[in-house]
Amino acid sequence: MDFGPAEVGLDEAVGDGRLNGRGLEVLPALRAVVLSVVENGLVAANERMMNWLRGREAVRFVGEPAPLPVKLIDFDNPRANKLVVSREVWFGPPAERRRYDLVLWVNGFPLAVGETKTPTKQSVSWLNAARDIHNTYEVEQPGFFVANVLNFATEGKEFRYGPVRVIRSSG
Repeated sequence: MDFGPAEVGLDEAVGDGRLNGRGLEVLPALRAVVLSVVENGLVAANERMMNWLRGREAVRFVGEPAPLPVKLIDFDNPRANKLVVSREVWFGPPAERRRYDLVLWVNGFPLAVGETKTPTKQSVSWLNAARDIHNTYEVEQPGFFVANVLNFATEGKEFRYGPVRVIRSSG
């Protein structure tokens, strides 16, 4: 999969009928959240997006007298959601593209990003993978992580996970 800087699955997320044909009315607000990462930082943008993903935001749709709640993920009927796991997802403009080893998409939103390392090198651990996410991917392509619920890192022996902008030592 290949995505540009402001396209983090948003068109797919709101364009698949989930919002009863009103996705185009929601799209500008979601794009604004993703783009706010530049000015407000990843944690603030992520917190705003979590409100959208949890159904805590409303939009005044054309022809409606009052704002209506927007349900991007169906928590009442989980089977109604579209889940996709992708390997080797490329994101960003050509000169700054990054490749993510594993991405879990829920209704078009990249909710989990995983970095894997080889288990055959004694000098490489899950911490190398976690540092790649924290020090490189989240810093250079923060827009991809705005909808992120968790990142995970593994070298095939140990597995660690956490939210955006968090890294723990091996101790």
